Amino acid sequence: MNRLALFAALLVAPAAFATGERIVLVPADSQLKETLCLSMTCVEGRGEATVAARPVKGGLEISVTMANGQRRLTHVVSTSDGSMSSTDLVHASTLVFKAIEVGPQQGAVPRAAVAAAPAKVVKLPRGRAIARR
Repeated sequence: MNRLALFAALLVAPAAFATGERIVLVPADSQLKETLCLSMTCVEGRGEATVAARPVKGGLEISVTMANGQRRLTHVVSTSDGSMSSTDLVHASTLVFKAIEVGPQQGAVPRAAVAAAPAKVVKLPRGRAIARR
Protein backbone atom coordinates (compact mmCIF):
# COMPACT_ATOMS: atom_id res chain seq x y z
CA MET A 1 0.00 0.00 0.00
CA ASN A 2 2.86 2.39 0.82
CA ARG A 3 4.51 1.69 -2.51
CA LEU A 4 1.29 2.46 -4.37
CA ALA A 5 0.92 5.78 -2.54
CA LEU A 6 4.55 6.69 -3.23
CA PHE A 7 4.20 5.76 -6.91
CA ALA A 8 1.03 7.88 -7.23
CA ALA A 9 2.74 10.84 -5.53
CA LEU A 10 5.70 10.61 -7.92
CA LEU A 11 3.41 10.61 -10.95
CA VAL A 12 1.36 13.61 -9.83
CA ALA A 13 4.13 15.80 -8.32
CA PRO A 14 5.84 16.98 -11.55
CA ALA A 15 2.55 18.16 -13.03
CA ALA A 16 1.95 20.39 -10.02
CA PHE A 17 5.26 22.22 -10.37
CA ALA A 18 5.91 22.42 -14.11
CA THR A 19 3.72 24.75 -16.11
CA GLY A 20 6.23 25.17 -18.92
CA GLU A 21 6.47 28.96 -18.92
CA ARG A 22 9.93 30.48 -19.10
CA ILE A 23 10.08 33.79 -17.22
CA VAL A 24 12.71 36.44 -16.61
CA LEU A 25 12.81 38.14 -13.19
CA VAL A 26 14.03 41.74 -12.96
CA PRO A 27 15.77 42.17 -10.49
CA ALA A 28 16.84 38.56 -10.16
CA ASP A 29 17.16 38.72 -6.37
CA SER A 30 13.57 39.82 -5.69
CA GLN A 31 11.32 38.19 -3.10
CA LEU A 32 9.17 36.78 -5.87
CA LYS A 33 11.98 34.49 -7.02
CA GLU A 34 11.24 31.81 -4.42
CA THR A 35 7.56 31.55 -5.28
CA LEU A 36 7.71 32.05 -9.05
CA CYS A 37 10.76 29.92 -9.85
CA LEU A 38 9.22 26.95 -8.06
CA SER A 39 6.33 26.77 -10.53
CA MET A 40 7.90 28.24 -13.64
CA THR A 41 11.31 28.08 -15.26
CA CYS A 42 13.36 31.18 -14.46
CA VAL A 43 15.85 32.00 -17.19
CA GLU A 44 18.36 34.74 -17.99
CA GLY A 45 17.88 36.67 -21.20
CA ARG A 46 14.74 35.98 -23.22
CA GLY A 47 11.69 34.22 -21.84
CA GLU A 48 7.97 34.09 -22.54
CA ALA A 49 7.30 36.75 -19.90
CA THR A 50 9.23 39.32 -17.92
CA VAL A 51 8.27 39.92 -14.29
CA ALA A 52 9.65 43.24 -13.07
CA ALA A 53 9.55 44.57 -9.52
CA ARG A 54 10.57 48.19 -8.97
CA PRO A 55 10.25 50.42 -5.93
CA VAL A 56 7.68 53.22 -6.16
CA LYS A 57 6.34 55.68 -3.62
CA GLY A 58 4.45 53.71 -0.99
CA GLY A 59 5.40 50.24 -2.14
CA LEU A 60 6.64 47.95 -4.86
CA GLU A 61 5.25 47.89 -8.40
CA ILE A 62 5.06 44.44 -9.96
CA SER A 63 4.51 44.25 -13.71
CA VAL A 64 4.23 41.36 -16.13
CA THR A 65 5.13 41.93 -19.78
CA MET A 66 4.92 39.18 -22.38
CA ALA A 67 7.63 38.62 -25.01
CA ASN A 68 5.50 40.34 -27.68
CA GLY A 69 5.35 43.53 -25.55
CA GLN A 70 1.83 43.06 -24.21
CA ARG A 71 1.53 44.38 -20.65
CA ARG A 72 -0.55 41.88 -18.68
CA LEU A 73 -0.32 43.11 -15.10
CA THR A 74 0.64 46.18 -13.13
CA HIS A 75 0.11 45.82 -9.39
CA VAL A 76 1.38 47.90 -6.47
CA VAL A 77 2.10 46.14 -3.18
CA SER A 78 2.66 48.06 0.03
CA THR A 79 5.99 47.32 1.67
CA SER A 80 7.59 47.90 5.03
CA ASP A 81 11.37 48.35 5.09
CA GLY A 82 11.57 47.33 1.44
CA SER A 83 10.08 43.86 1.83
CA MET A 84 6.58 42.49 1.31
CA SER A 85 4.55 40.74 3.99
CA SER A 86 3.90 37.04 3.42
CA THR A 87 0.22 37.54 2.55
CA ASP A 88 1.05 40.30 0.06
CA LEU A 89 3.74 38.06 -1.44
CA VAL A 90 1.28 35.18 -1.92
CA HIS A 91 -1.35 37.53 -3.39
CA ALA A 92 1.15 39.12 -5.79
CA SER A 93 2.46 35.69 -6.85
CA THR A 94 -1.08 34.52 -7.56
CA LEU A 95 -1.76 37.60 -9.69
CA VAL A 96 1.48 37.03 -11.63
CA PHE A 97 0.64 33.35 -12.27
CA LYS A 98 -2.86 34.26 -13.44
CA ALA A 99 -1.60 37.06 -15.69
CA ILE A 100 0.95 34.78 -17.38
CA GLU A 101 -1.30 31.75 -17.79
CA VAL A 102 -4.72 33.32 -18.39
CA GLY A 103 -4.03 36.78 -19.73
CA PRO A 104 -4.71 40.39 -18.81
CA GLN A 105 -7.29 41.00 -16.12
CA GLN A 106 -10.10 43.29 -17.23
CA GLY A 107 -11.83 43.88 -13.90
CA ALA A 108 -8.81 44.43 -11.69
CA VAL A 109 -9.45 47.21 -9.20
CA PRO A 110 -6.64 48.68 -7.09
CA ARG A 111 -6.93 48.21 -3.33
CA ALA A 112 -7.14 51.95 -2.69
CA ALA A 113 -10.18 52.24 -4.97
CA VAL A 114 -11.90 49.34 -3.20
CA ALA A 115 -11.23 50.83 0.23
CA ALA A 116 -12.47 54.29 -0.82
CA ALA A 117 -15.70 53.02 -2.40
CA PRO A 118 -18.75 53.52 -0.19
CA ALA A 119 -20.51 50.40 1.01
CA LYS A 120 -23.95 49.65 -0.42
CA VAL A 121 -26.82 49.87 2.02
CA VAL A 122 -29.42 47.14 1.59
CA LYS A 123 -32.87 48.01 2.88
CA LEU A 124 -34.99 45.15 4.12
CA PRO A 125 -38.80 45.27 3.94
CA ARG A 126 -40.38 46.02 7.30
CA GLY A 127 -42.47 43.46 9.08
CA ARG A 128 -41.06 40.39 7.33
CA ALA A 129 -38.96 37.80 9.07
CA ILE A 130 -35.70 37.00 7.36
CA ALA A 131 -35.16 33.59 8.88
CA ARG A 132 -37.70 31.29 10.43
CA ARG A 133 -37.09 28.54 12.89
